[in-house]
Amino acid sequence: MELLKELTQCHGVSGREEQVRKFISEKIDSFVDEIYTDTLGNLIAHKKGGGKKLMFAAHMDEVGIVVTFIDKNGFLRFAPVGGVEIKRLPGRRVVFENGAVGVINCEEEAFDKKASAAKLYIDIGAKSAEEAGSCVSVGDSAAFAGGFCEVGERIISKALDNRIACYILIETAKKQLASSNDVYYVFTVQEEVGGRGAQTAAYSLDADIAVNVDVTDTGDTPKAPEMAG
Repeated sequence: MELLKELTQCHGVSGREEQVRKFISEKIDSFVDEIYTDTLGNLIAHKKGGGKKLMFAAHMDEVGIVVTFIDKNGFLRFAPVGGVEIKRLPGRRVVFENGAVGVINCEEEAFDKKASAAKLYIDIGAKSAEEAGSCVSVGDSAAFAGGFCEVGERIISKALDNRIACYILIETAKKQLASSNDVYYVFTVQEEVGGRGAQTAAYSLDADIAVNVDVTDTGDTPKAPEMAG
């Protein structure tokens, strides 16, 4: 669980996966023959073999926000990165890569009429644009805060989509997959904004077989759509 905990707490909003990539590289390096990063930022770990070329992929990135404007009172305006549910954002905390913390709030009357990111702002405790700009800049990304904890047989954390799959690939590499094939463990970038990394890696490696490891709904919560087990 410690490995999964550390993975989920890495900062890795789409397009800013550096911290996650460094962490995974250090954990998997001794179990593969070569490891490298492609131009887009995918981390590719290669276990050489003589058979077919197999590609196992899991995305490193998580949803979040990016700062678009800082007003004169130090409040941050932002745009969502990835599939963020706008109506659920008021009250959520965000954490920037440098550790700065903020809370999302809304222009209440306007937001109540129509949920819109344009009616939301982030309060980082600054009293002016200058004070806010000393720790956060336009273009900086922030992830949603969410510590790791175990609740019975469940796990609660931010970024389980898709660090749980990254964890699975690392553990698979550790156990030396019983295969004589040429195996590539690919940790991809920018999935939350269009699967860009996976597409690039797939064309680059031209694998015989590719398997994508990701999360999905479970169908076991109240009034959830029924799904195959």
